[in-house]
Amino acid sequence: MDLALELTADVNLAANLESLIVNIPVDTTDPETYDFYEPEVEEPLFQEAHSDEEYFEALCNALEEHEKADYLSYPDNFKAGFIALNRGDFDTAVILLGEAVRAYPFGANYITLELATAHLNRGDNETARSLLERFLAEYPESLRAYYLMCEILWEAHAFENAHRLLSTCPPSLAELLPTKMLTGETFMRAGQFEQAADFFQGLLADFGWDSQIAQALSGAYEALGRNAEARNLYGKIIGTCTGCGVRVDPLVKQRYAETSFATGDQSIKILELYLELVHEDPANRQGYYRRISRIYALQGNDHESRRFAAFAKQADSGFETED
Repeated sequence: MDLALELTADVNLAANLESLIVNIPVDTTDPETYDFYEPEVEEPLFQEAHSDEEYFEALCNALEEHEKADYLSYPDNFKAGFIALNRGDFDTAVILLGEAVRAYPFGANYITLELATAHLNRGDNETARSLLERFLAEYPESLRAYYLMCEILWEAHAFENAHRLLSTCPPSLAELLPTKMLTGETFMRAGQFEQAADFFQGLLADFGWDSQIAQALSGAYEALGRNAEARNLYGKIIGTCTGCGVRVDPLVKQRYAETSFATGDQSIKILELYLELVHEDPANRQGYYRRISRIYALQGNDHESRRFAAFAKQADSGFETED
């Protein structure tokens, strides 16, 4: 979820820091002296295939068994279109999957679903919606189709339509957590954060502790400015992952650090967390460097504050935070 977080800040202090940074020589040596966390190397979802046939089989192996059987039975132009879709070549995918639909005229099927996905990725939302409506008439228990339809309705700000769509799910699908999460996400997309928080709290009560629900509830708390409650939940997610030996999602660590900072925690613990994130999530290092610089400034360590401000200026990309 892309939620805005309003952070408390001392505007005068920020201005003073900016004036200190300008024209002051600093040590711009990379901060290699810190003992950064070395992230585990995760295996790719699909090992590199030596042929399109192997790649297609690898894609099919990720499907449910009943879906896999259908995908393997479709004509060659479907296979080529499905490969193109998963490689991000959406124009080619639309052409080939469209040919497959015409070559396999037996009503809506998974070819229709993949063609709708290709159109959606090209921004052809109305065409995608029409195809998905046909598909859902034949496959009303397809969670993937409901997710894609919700994406279309969210983008159109048709949030009531999304709620109505989800209310029509078959009971066997409606009771599943992923379907309920779509309802909660619809509240979030609509800016109905109080309703979203209440809804996710209800899910935690019904399903018990679940990190996915907890993370969604934390996002709702952030949107409401309830940063302390969000921080506590993010902390519990981190503790649960650590206790089970699972690598913590850098996004969860980022939000824990940000909500902690927002509640006035500029401790060494939070500083070290941002230092870890520089290494784990280098694409966002600029924002982490800026936050580290700010914390050092608040601690009265002007030398390190200027040094990390210089690192932030050198960074090529990253998320921006309000100082």
